[in-house]
Amino acid sequence: MSFYVSKVRIVDTKAQDEKNGYLVIVIHGDMNNGEACLLLLEESQDESMPPIVLKTIPVYSDLKINIAQSNPLPDKTTQPDLLVTFSLNQDSAHIVFPKKEIMSEILTDIKRLITIAVNNNINSQNDASYDWVNVYRKFGVGIQSKPTVRSNSLPLRDGPDSALKYVLPLQRAETIEKINMKRTRSILSTTKERRITLKDAKDHWINSQLMKKENEFVHWEKATAFVGTWNVHGSLPTSSLSEWLQGTLKTKDGKNVDPDFYIIGLQEMETNTEAYIRYDPTKENAWVKAIISSLKDEGKDYYKVASKQLVTMLLIVITKKTNKPFISETQITWAGVGLMNMMGNKGGIAVRLRFHDSYLCFVTSHLAAFTDRTEKRNQDFTELSKRLIFAHQPDQLTSYVSYFWNNGGDEGVSFVENNNVIRDWRVEASIYHSDFLIWCGDLNYRVNLSESVIKSWLRQDRLDVLLEYDQLSIERKAGRTFPMFEEGPITFLPTYKYDPGTNQYDTSEKRRAPSWTDRILWKKSRVDSPEQERLELLDYTHCMNMMMSDHKPVRALMSMNIRKIDSRLQKKTHDALVQQLKESQDAQPRGEISTSYVDFEKVHFLEYKEKTILLENTGRVLTLFRFLPKNDEVNILPPWLQVSPISGVLAPGERAVIRFEVMVDPTISAPLNRGEQKIEDILILRLENSKDFFISISGDYVPTCF
Repeated sequence: MSFYVSKVRIVDTKAQDEKNGYLVIVIHGDMNNGEACLLLLEESQDESMPPIVLKTIPVYSDLKINIAQSNPLPDKTTQPDLLVTFSLNQDSAHIVFPKKEIMSEILTDIKRLITIAVNNNINSQNDASYDWVNVYRKFGVGIQSKPTVRSNSLPLRDGPDSALKYVLPLQRAETIEKINMKRTRSILSTTKERRITLKDAKDHWINSQLMKKENEFVHWEKATAFVGTWNVHGSLPTSSLSEWLQGTLKTKDGKNVDPDFYIIGLQEMETNTEAYIRYDPTKENAWVKAIISSLKDEGKDYYKVASKQLVTMLLIVITKKTNKPFISETQITWAGVGLMNMMGNKGGIAVRLRFHDSYLCFVTSHLAAFTDRTEKRNQDFTELSKRLIFAHQPDQLTSYVSYFWNNGGDEGVSFVENNNVIRDWRVEASIYHSDFLIWCGDLNYRVNLSESVIKSWLRQDRLDVLLEYDQLSIERKAGRTFPMFEEGPITFLPTYKYDPGTNQYDTSEKRRAPSWTDRILWKKSRVDSPEQERLELLDYTHCMNMMMSDHKPVRALMSMNIRKIDSRLQKKTHDALVQQLKESQDAQPRGEISTSYVDFEKVHFLEYKEKTILLENTGRVLTLFRFLPKNDEVNILPPWLQVSPISGVLAPGERAVIRFEVMVDPTISAPLNRGEQKIEDILILRLENSKDFFISISGDYVPTCF
């Protein structure tokens, strides 16, 4: 494959606009008799990523070239340039070359390629042989962010026979965002050999088994939580809030509910500039008092656990007085992500507490405003995930749960670590170090439609159509924000923006488009233990009759399974596991793998592919396994390959799913494009004190110009 590149100006004749870019001529096969394609590229804002492909134009025999004097753009005072137009059927592209000499040279070559297409009778009606062009089309506008399709040899979710959750380190759940992003050198450096001691293996196995056998020593108790969020637009609570806070609180079978917890997040509680430089508790106290007095029986059965104001935001946690003896380790943290990524006009507050033996974490946030700032909102989410950190008190009773979070068992903790956060999780905790994480606030995600179109669909009661354009839903689906969270079905009207005091959408001069800016989400439950940790959503709606703000308040009612550990029964289970290890320590390790061959077949640039094999412990003893570097090499894996887990431990009869992932990004594509490297390798998988397995990796890389 050969290619030529020239800088050009890409002209949009309809919008009377132009942008700097490149014209690339890609020749597939024989230089003098091969197929060809023209690419129009726009430079990517991220220098480490490939350019964006604006157009792919196969060089068919019916490709037309026209040269004309361009009309100068409105802001141009120079002489008109020569505008080159490529036309194929109903499609066309317009460019201007920097110099006439370059234009003449390149057009001569393109005409030569058209002649080859004529001689080979290749036109736009019989383009079956041009499938190779599709590899470039996937980098086009609006395509790069789509989720990657996984190609698995086994189901993506591990079945009941999988022992993946007992592997050291545990397989970290990958978000779509993580899969799509480039493989950086810092990630690749983790492919170096990591030795696991026998003590590490035993500790890991015992903690993993304790997590698996929780039901032997844990009693699960239901608790309910009311979660509310409201952007109050600087208002004070001048009337009762009971319609919002009580409303119709019922279980799915119709029973009345007095929630164990009330979690309330407020935004824009203050609108004056003094709030940025001086803390005044007046409004915080007023809102706390108003909220408690609006609960059942004027809140006589409830008390405030914690509250925190960050400039214009307020988070309040309230619970029943009967719960007080069982609440401990209450921690509060906050972070600003507003001006200079520090100011508290935008940001988040979090409260983490222990209730019985479960950890609960609640977050409220106010993210970046305006329709076109979706990327900033995504960044705000990531920043808050990284910076909302608590002190953590190690506890022997729940240490097996902490071990699970800290060794790859939680997608949220993995997300934080993959964003270059290095912490000592023995004495610190992120918001994801929790059994239940609930996030509410004015997240400010909008609907990607005009005000008039949105209102037209609202008049037709077509919320389903509008939700297809909801930014938060789009970004979550693509894995770019809140990837490890869930949200209930939205069946209520957009909560923003109203004329205060009415249920009328904004009639001011700005006429803000209606949107679901105010949301409540929660971290997904563990897929391997849904009965223990499942959070059940009982209700999710808004309250139209609260009219003091330009937002409507939102509320959710949730049910949680709370862990209560019996220490005596836990010790009994722990001792039995230790005895099981002792009884099997003299046996010979044995194991088998499902296949010694991993073939990725065709591998395209920036395409993620995944294959899996099974490793089974067929012996009677705890078995350690690890991949080894070959000869004197430092790295275990080539730069285009990742394997997870790279090392681990299996109990007798357990099986581990080993994933092999390939993706070629701009940092490693050059030697593959030049043919200096191939997608092929031999990996060594060792069972300690037993045999080695040799696994053959192969694939056929399709070269590109990137």
